[in-house]
Amino acid sequence: MLIDVTKISKDFGFGEIFGSLSFSVNSSDRIALVGRNGCGKSTILKIIMGRETQTSGSVIIAKDLRLAMLDQACADISDDRVVEEILHEPFGKFSSRQKSLDQMQERMNSLTGVELEKLIEKYSNALEQFVADGGYDIEQNINYIVNGLKISQKIRNQKYSDLSGGEKTLVQFAKILLTDPDVLLLDEPTNHLDIERIEWLEGYLQRFKGALIVVSHDRYFLDRVAKVVIDVEDNGYKYAGNYSYFVKEKENRELKEFEQYKNEQKKLSELKKAVARLYAWGEKADNPSMFRRAKAIQKRIDDMEANATKKPTERKDLPINLTRSSRGSEIVFDVKDLSLILGDKIIFDDASFQMRVGSKIAIVGLNGVGKTSLIKCLLGQIDYMGTIKVGNSIKIGYLPQILTFDDDKQTILEYVENETGYKEEASRRLLAKFDFYKNDIDKKIFSLSGGEKVRIKIACMLTKDINTFIFDEPTNHIDIFTRETLEKAMSEYKGNILFVSHDRYFISSIANGILELKSNKLNLYEGTYEDYKNKDVVKVEEKPVVAKVKPPKISKGGKW
Repeated sequence: MLIDVTKISKDFGFGEIFGSLSFSVNSSDRIALVGRNGCGKSTILKIIMGRETQTSGSVIIAKDLRLAMLDQACADISDDRVVEEILHEPFGKFSSRQKSLDQMQERMNSLTGVELEKLIEKYSNALEQFVADGGYDIEQNINYIVNGLKISQKIRNQKYSDLSGGEKTLVQFAKILLTDPDVLLLDEPTNHLDIERIEWLEGYLQRFKGALIVVSHDRYFLDRVAKVVIDVEDNGYKYAGNYSYFVKEKENRELKEFEQYKNEQKKLSELKKAVARLYAWGEKADNPSMFRRAKAIQKRIDDMEANATKKPTERKDLPINLTRSSRGSEIVFDVKDLSLILGDKIIFDDASFQMRVGSKIAIVGLNGVGKTSLIKCLLGQIDYMGTIKVGNSIKIGYLPQILTFDDDKQTILEYVENETGYKEEASRRLLAKFDFYKNDIDKKIFSLSGGEKVRIKIACMLTKDINTFIFDEPTNHIDIFTRETLEKAMSEYKGNILFVSHDRYFISSIANGILELKSNKLNLYEGTYEDYKNKDVVKVEEKPVVAKVKPPKISKGGKW
């Protein structure tokens, strides 16, 4: 056993976020920790790493175990070194050994006879071990990881401090993988990766020889990587399978527990009625034996209640209901000869596509290819060359990737009141539908998690008159439960949706078209994401449509 976690709990001073959690990690395990946002998944990883301490319980780590962790703040470090030097850091132990080998080679030139023979033997043994440990494979190993994560030579030659946040994350990720630990801990590893990088990472982790503990809301990723799922919200209950197996088995288990709970409650109700009858008969007939029998049954009731099945928790669906206004024109966007240059980089070069009414289009492409820039062009937020026409009667609701608030010192309730125009009681009702209750609504906006901010933005957006939704990475900060609720709403919606996402499950559940950004062009394909991946798709040629056009009316999720 590599790691033994026994009945740990964590309390930050406002109540336990988890309690009595137990699980173990063995060699080559592939473990996924699952649960809603805020249940403590990231905290568990930090406790294992020694960055947090548990409130109670114990964590035993095997002696000399090598641990490495990618967390969501890994890029937030100050380092003025060149990236290439950082990538070589995990191989520092080989530098001194290489230096020793070089020194022995130099000494050979000045020795003869027995001394030379002894040094040659020593050198041969050291060299053999150096080769066996991979001393001459360093560059090959670095290039394999760097190429898989698509870290360019330009980035490798830059100072770390000059990189963007996304580039820093990639470098730190590469460095962690290059340490080749015994146990690898990953906290939301796919959040800042495009689909190609995610698929490469899946292959890498499938071949990884050590143990893996991962926290992720990417269901495709968990299905391909995890072999064991631990339910953090259920005291670490263990499911021996991938995420899809976990969903099915958890549902079956909860159904059985609910039936068991109902049967136990029915039995307890019958026994309590029997006790009441016996006491009544005993008093009426003045019969002590009746009281003795009643007490015996009551003891049985007490024992049953002490060991009774816990009442199953009822999960309430978030009421995300996307409603559209009148249909209007036959087109949503008609883009012709779009060209965009940012700095010295060409983003689009005479790119064209047309989005028709009823479309639910996923925008896909590598990071940095221009997905967010395309959305900004469609919304008129940046200058471009070419023509973008927006269909008559199109009313846009926009949720950006980076959520901003004009005053993040407002409480949740104050923000909703200001953005919707609702009175306090109506605002409270709206917030309750999105899982914000009495103890939540006085929280300041700046103190909220990314997922909580997304829920507030969506809640306010749904009070607007909208028939076209544009989402830029809507799933980045929300848990699987909320993703599934949003998926259901988007798949049932009869209006128009244009969205960017790296969550392949999310795309598969919603999209009826794929807009691929590649080589500065826009290629629109009809069909599902699976059709697109299997190349079983038809490229949509532009079809002229006569329609009135006007500037879009936008409800911006980022700056209402």
